[in-house]
Amino acid sequence: MDQQRPFLYLTLFFLGFLIWSTWQQKHAPKPIAQTPTTGAQQAQNQQNGNIPTAANIPSANSNNITQQNSSSSTTSAQKQIHIKTDVLDLMLDLQGGTISQVDLPSYPVSLKEKNTGVRILDKEKSYA
Repeated sequence: MDQQRPFLYLTLFFLGFLIWSTWQQKHAPKPIAQTPTTGAQQAQNQQNGNIPTAANIPSANSNNITQQNSSSSTTSAQKQIHIKTDVLDLMLDLQGGTISQVDLPSYPVSLKEKNTGVRILDKEKSYA
């Protein structure tokens, strides 16, 4: 009797897979064929409010991407968001979305310094 259970489990799994695959074939959405469009058709689609598809989107040049990255890296230190709640005080960098500083203002550093909160994450320190 113990040797029949794995066989029954395997049969049950296989039947479930067959039922699922048959259901997917009948109820899955049909793929939409995309046709390439010209510039005039793209302008007409934009005027009509149609959303551009992957075939309509122009590819970016690698030169443009490197120029944008080099110009934005110089000002990335200035682009930060300060978020303050009753429990957390965060500094988020806009480029990359990294958390640069985290404080807990409701938890004092010590009994002598009740006004300064505990700093959990600091941008000057290295956490490796």
